[in-house]
Amino acid sequence: MKGLLINKYIRKILIEQKEVTDLVDPRNIKALILSPTSFPFISFQRGNIRPEYTKDGNVEDTVSVEVICVANDYEQAVNIAQAVRETLEKHSYGVPKDNFLIKDMILKDSDEDQIEDVYVQSLYFDFLVTNITK
Repeated sequence: MKGLLINKYIRKILIEQKEVTDLVDPRNIKALILSPTSFPFISFQRGNIRPEYTKDGNVEDTVSVEVICVANDYEQAVNIAQAVRETLEKHSYGVPKDNFLIKDMILKDSDEDQIEDVYVQSLYFDFLVTNITK
């Protein structure tokens, strides 16, 4: 199972959506932004992986991911979070050459925060990842 690679595919999904890249420069859509960057930006981080096993081995992973939308304007941060949500929620995404399929992307929770003049919208997703069956 390729649940450990989820961040690679999340970035690809987000930068392919004009609704997202109209709001955030694709260079500012990254996994694990650890150093300062310009506003606005989207960062995402894989949390836990819950594998599902059958007698044949691992058949799918449920991967928890936090997607953080950050801007120095509250409304802009909310608009970015909404675009991310609409892009990811309840869609599937397959990469046949990688034998990789995200069967479902489900928003599980969200929250917001303000740190000085920075607004943060956090979205918590579960991604159901499996191999593409032929």
